[in-house]
Amino acid sequence: GKVEENKEGSNDIRTILECAVIMLQENNPLSFDQKATAIEQLHKVNGREIFADVLFNISRPIKIGNPECLKIFGELVNYLLTTHALAKDCSNYVVFSVLAVGKNVYSVIDKKRQHLFNVISGHGIWQDADLWKLLIQDAIQDKIKETTYISERMKITKEKEKEKDKEATSERKGVAGMLSSAWGLFMGKTKKEENPEPERRKIEVSSVIATLNSFNTYFTNFPVKLEIVERLFRFFGKKYSLDIQKVAEMEMEVKVVQPYRKPIEQEDRTTASIMKRQKERSKCDNNGLVLGIALSVPFISSLQTLHNVLLLNRKMYAKTKDEVFKQVLIVHNVKIPLHIRGSIWLQMLDINKLKCDRAQYEGYLNMTGKLSKTIEDVITLDIHRSFPDSKMTIPLNNVLRAFALHNSHVQYCQGMNFIAGFLYLLLQDELLTFTALGRIIEKFHMGDLFSDDVPLLRKLFYEFDRLLFLYYPEITKFLKTEGITGCYYGSTWFITLFTHTLQHTKEALPPIILTSIWDHFLVYGWKALFKAGLFMIDSFGSKFLELKFDEIMVMFGELSKADLFSWTNPEPANKFRQFAKTRKITQKMIDQLSREYDEAIEGVKLAINSSEEANWIYQEVDEMQFKLILQTMRQTQAKHNWEIIQENNPYHTPVSYTHLRAHETEADLVCRLLLEKKNI
Repeated sequence: GKVEENKEGSNDIRTILECAVIMLQENNPLSFDQKATAIEQLHKVNGREIFADVLFNISRPIKIGNPECLKIFGELVNYLLTTHALAKDCSNYVVFSVLAVGKNVYSVIDKKRQHLFNVISGHGIWQDADLWKLLIQDAIQDKIKETTYISERMKITKEKEKEKDKEATSERKGVAGMLSSAWGLFMGKTKKEENPEPERRKIEVSSVIATLNSFNTYFTNFPVKLEIVERLFRFFGKKYSLDIQKVAEMEMEVKVVQPYRKPIEQEDRTTASIMKRQKERSKCDNNGLVLGIALSVPFISSLQTLHNVLLLNRKMYAKTKDEVFKQVLIVHNVKIPLHIRGSIWLQMLDINKLKCDRAQYEGYLNMTGKLSKTIEDVITLDIHRSFPDSKMTIPLNNVLRAFALHNSHVQYCQGMNFIAGFLYLLLQDELLTFTALGRIIEKFHMGDLFSDDVPLLRKLFYEFDRLLFLYYPEITKFLKTEGITGCYYGSTWFITLFTHTLQHTKEALPPIILTSIWDHFLVYGWKALFKAGLFMIDSFGSKFLELKFDEIMVMFGELSKADLFSWTNPEPANKFRQFAKTRKITQKMIDQLSREYDEAIEGVKLAINSSEEANWIYQEVDEMQFKLILQTMRQTQAKHNWEIIQENNPYHTPVSYTHLRAHETEADLVCRLLLEKKNI
């Protein structure tokens, strides 16, 4: 009878809570009495569990048209979290259900999405480091079980397929095959048992990384203090012996949308001007005539006069060419023929057409068989894929094979085919293309961009994401909410220097905006690509805020096909030039972000490699205070059987197993109790 009564009571509670949620979804605000009735159910343990079930079952995005209903929904969820925390429920199911539904329920206010997590992010529970630790550990264990189960099922399937193949083979071989197998067993040729440890370790690491990546979004949405996030990542990084670089990257994904600890320093105009003049004087060897002409270059409007400056003498050419070419390519918005632009680029790269080593280049082409077949096949495949039905196929194949032999460290990486193709379009010469490709990779340290662990690319992603947050904080936060960072869409931008857009160019001419981006790149370096990336984001405007993950990725994918990269329309190039003037990104800003990146990696390395425990919970506490806690524990748990433990106890003091939380070690328990007492 009591069981039936409990069932009826649970059904009543479920009906009340489900009705409340349905009303809110249908844009009907709850009355005061309806809200009070729903809140009353949350004081009961089964009421909280039922409400958690209701939330967990909202697996698809639900748009609430009335913002007031979203606010009431948030009030109910906040009350659920408060009652859960006060009741000290052992189960974390309630919190997991809130995390799951936080992004799925939203309303649109002024064409901007307002998610449920925006309404409940101010709740104090999200700054509870111990809670996050337990949530992550539970999620890791579940992920390991799930991955292990899938792996075992795949092994069983493969074993069955092997057995079928063996049976079919033995039937074909007949008696001879059976005798051969028997002879193998007699001679001791048995199959060695595989060591399961590497496989288990692989599953464990992949599960931990996947779990921490999923929690990254929660840390951003709610948002959790950066100090807590750092401690959590470093704790689990040490506990599961994760790669330091990977832990640092996960940390930095959260840092991207965090307020700057130090504001990005903009150079003072007076200081910048003084430093620029000092640099110019040293460059001109304090020669008054050379310095005077160099300082006058920015004020020369005639292209013929600028050309005459370079023809004065060799010394004048060497000291003023960078400023003259900058004036021609960046300041003067004129249509420069491709062959002249190519000639200017070669001079900026210090390449003399007459001094290129043709014998060396032809020597590389004659070294047949020296390059691995794998690299040759990849080069051929990439060229046909990026420039199908093109006359550039043979020249590009020669250039890339020669470069792979010339630079044994870099050899060939995907993306170089686009860069080489773009250079060949402008230069129309294999040797010049080969020389320019090598000089660009050397000058801009692109070897680190093409190496296996791509250290430069990782840093560029971080710097770009931080700059994006500086200029477009709302868009950055929205993209992060959707789980999108620079690495999702920026790889081709930085690896190919935007030349990947050539694959959609049907004409034998590059897009006008692409030549403008390269003008800026050769003058200013990586800062120009950051500006180009910001320009791409700016071109979308506020469209991002109305789209979902898949739609955003499609928009990025279609970007290179848009009118922005038309080879006939000069308007996008003009807009980019104007945009680049207004978006100030100084070298001082880049250096500061670079230091921030390096310091983050160094901080993770020190925390994980230190001899002390990475868990911030382990803190020194007065010994008398600790004894008092233990005495209180014994008094309150007198009815339980005590099991004394010494192992893994940092204070070598007896503690009860009955106090252990899920996935908590004895050491964790002792230190948690100390902290709780210390906080009191």
